[in-house]
Parts: sequence; C-alpha cells; structure tokens
Amino acid sequence: MNDEINKTAGDEKNNIRSILLIEDDAINASVIQRFLRNDFKVDIGFNGLKGLELAEANSYCLVLLDINLGRGINGIEVLHHLKKNEKFLNVPMIASTAYTMKGDKERLFEAGFDDYISKPYTMDEILIKIKEHLKQI
Repeated sequence: MNDEINKTAGDEKNNIRSILLIEDDAINASVIQRFLRNDFKVDIGFNGLKGLELAEANSYCLVLLDINLGRGINGIEVLHHLKKNEKFLNVPMIASTAYTMKGDKERLFEAGFDDYISKPYTMDEILIKIKEHLKQI
C-alpha cells in the first residue's frame, strides 16, 4: 500500500510523499518544513480554512496539525472536517501542540487524533513519529 500512497499522495516524478502541515506560526512552519524537506514534500496551511482548502485539492499521506491556530477554526475542528472526507479516513493525523497539561494528550486522542507531539520537538523526534505512522499504512 505504500506504493499507492507514493503515487497518490506525493510527487510521482521524485517518488516523494506529501504531508499537509497546518500551522499558523510562520517561523514554526518554516522550521518544520526544513526538518522534513529531505524526506517529504510539505504543503503548509497557515490557518484552518487554508489547510482544508489544501486538503480538498490534494492528497496527503499524513497531516501534522497544530491545535491552537489563532483566529478562526482550531485544530480539533479541522480534524473533524478532515475525518468527514473519505480520502482522509485512513490518513494519520498527528496533533502538534504546546499543550502539555495533564489530560491534554488524552483529550486529543479522544477527539480523533492518531498521535500527539509536544512542542518544541527535534527533527529526529518528528521524523521518527511520522515514519512510524507511515509504516502502519
């Protein structure tokens, strides 16, 4: 199935898989994109609505989604919209957040996220987490 993901959720010429990053902070988005650029094509939605537009127009093998997106819809609301779209039913959704209080992680899993990563994180931490989920597909 990984071959199907490569064909439908990436750059066919270079066989690079695509990730949708929904992150409202430009500096964080730039850093994450740099972390992932050798292994993935990363499209960035700088707010929830832009992320949903990109999701509608493209295919992705994984979504990395900030929870607190500032103005507009938050990451949990974006997740619920994505889960209604048939092409995202089996796409891993990872919450990326600075929320680290007791119960936050469980709340995100209950909301429907497949995983959670706490900011700030290292390049190795995010790459390991993403690759673990892509092996499961």
